Amino acid sequence: MDRGAPPVDPRLLDAFRLAARARGALGAAGIGLELWEALRLAQSEGSYLTEEVRKVSSLRAAGKAARAGSMLQEAIDRVRRAHGRHARVLRPVLEALPAAPDAERLEVTLALAFATPDRRAALDRWAADPAPATGTLAALAEESGFLLAALRSPVLPEGVDPELFADLREADRLRRRLPSRPELSEILPLAIHDRAAVRRAAQDLAAPAPVDGLNAGLIRFLEGLLDFQECTGGLARDLRAYAATLPMGCYGPETFELALGLILASPEGLRRAEQWLEDPERCRVEAALRLEGVIGKAQNYERALRSLPAA
Repeated sequence: MDRGAPPVDPRLLDAFRLAARARGALGAAGIGLELWEALRLAQSEGSYLTEEVRKVSSLRAAGKAARAGSMLQEAIDRVRRAHGRHARVLRPVLEALPAAPDAERLEVTLALAFATPDRRAALDRWAADPAPATGTLAALAEESGFLLAALRSPVLPEGVDPELFADLREADRLRRRLPSRPELSEILPLAIHDRAAVRRAAQDLAAPAPVDGLNAGLIRFLEGLLDFQECTGGLARDLRAYAATLPMGCYGPETFELALGLILASPEGLRRAEQWLEDPERCRVEAALRLEGVIGKAQNYERALRSLPAA
């Protein structure tokens, strides 16, 4: 199952986002911070830094003079005393790497050198002799690319899983490009199980046709889609009809198709659906409750998709 780039620690993402907000707000108030400084403050003084950013931003929005509190300035001074010389030594080392990062990635890489206790413990050693650390720093430069990609990704509403949302975007993109316009319930399970294949199929559909008019990879994918439709089509039709008889709210067809796709993608969902259809009367209440739970989840993802539509 393709899942793209390696995952980034959400706490680190939150710290970098707070650091970026702090640099903007405090910079406007006359306090310039480097990214590594702002990150250390976000990690060590997160709550206080958040409040200071809120205060400074509110004062500026009201047209009033804004400045950071003395406690924050003291915290900034502590960070600079502790690590300023390390940053001065490491910056030229990063600039001299064989695959030197661009200016933005260099700042992120430098900040990553201060991001964990283990790395901070190694800073004196790195500063004393940077040569043995170049491999570690090159790895940080690679990590910075993944981190930047994550930071540029949309901030999703609470309850929306980034991986599942990425699957949904790929499924929606492909569905819109297929002339037959299959249901989302037919494409989403394929994206969940192999997002890369769905992405390639969408790219192949958007690309100019090969000279011989054939695209073997796309044909294989469409054959797989037909197989999936044949295997699950009857179950999907029966579940749609059954849902219409259940004591639950009325939902739009697209919402239900997204919920159905979530059910069909899960072995547990398939098992439950088969049980409901085997004994529909006995399972009415359970089916209604569980379906409404999945539909509620689908609505969250629909809202996210509307605000961040697939390209």
